[in-house]
Amino acid sequence: MRFIRSHRTLFPLVVLGIILVAATAVLAGTAWYASGGTLGINPPRGVAHHAPASFNRALTFHSNSMDVDVGVTVYTPPGYNPNDTNTRYPVIYFLHGGQGDDWNYLSTFNRNAPSGSSLYDPNGNPNLLAFIESGLVPPAIVVMPNGGSRSGFLDNPPVLSETMIITELIPFIDANYNTVPLGGWRAIEGNSMGGFGALNFAFEHSSLFCGVLAYGPGVGIPGEDTQFEDVEYVQRLRANENEIKENGLQIRSVIADFGEPNPIRPYQEQLSALLTELEIAHERIILTEPEVGHNLVTKYRATLPNGDNAGRDSA
Repeated sequence: MRFIRSHRTLFPLVVLGIILVAATAVLAGTAWYASGGTLGINPPRGVAHHAPASFNRALTFHSNSMDVDVGVTVYTPPGYNPNDTNTRYPVIYFLHGGQGDDWNYLSTFNRNAPSGSSLYDPNGNPNLLAFIESGLVPPAIVVMPNGGSRSGFLDNPPVLSETMIITELIPFIDANYNTVPLGGWRAIEGNSMGGFGALNFAFEHSSLFCGVLAYGPGVGIPGEDTQFEDVEYVQRLRANENEIKENGLQIRSVIADFGEPNPIRPYQEQLSALLTELEIAHERIILTEPEVGHNLVTKYRATLPNGDNAGRDSA
């Protein structure tokens, strides 16, 4: 059986900022916060399929926990042959931002392009899939589920995003695609609300993922003075410290200044300090140029080697 480079080999590229790009519906200059259980969505609509019907990698699977069909966009790399079960691939899970869905990864790069025909934004900036297509990044399967537009990727009934992804979607992907069904071959990333979800999933289920990357992860409820120790991913980090260390989880966060006061940066500084205190290896990058904003495409460009000349404060 042939494995396409373990994600424990692939993930250092993430740390260099080379392969992780994700597009979200979050506008520049805004931040996502958990909705505190007030979802304001109808479950079937909230997790419905938003990828165009012409996109041949779109699919729908049934969530038994919610008893609804969930939209998922799945990218398979060049050379992928569903009948060649002897060749197995690593998997990257991308969690969308607030008000987002399963199509954001591609649609924000070029909303006007024919489905699946453009992996670049109108200015020629590539996304992760473009790097895979060009061979600059080892082949990988990329999975983009619709977790509910304001779910926080938590189990906030009636939407059970965490249960759906962890206990239903991951086994579904492993059963229906040529993956290596091991945590060392699986990574998770997200922006804003999706960054919040990615940290929560990785800290709670560190055996399922080799690494996590969070772009501007949300922290709490709008308008409330959320204390650092009350943030969900902080509580999960403290509760699962030993497992995270034992599993060798790789952790990276990218924060961009987008005006003052910046509601996200203080939490990430405290998270970095806590990880250091707990002696858990991690990387934090703060992009200090305000024009980078809370837009993932610009954050991505700024973190590429030789990318935009955005200031960086690395820790």
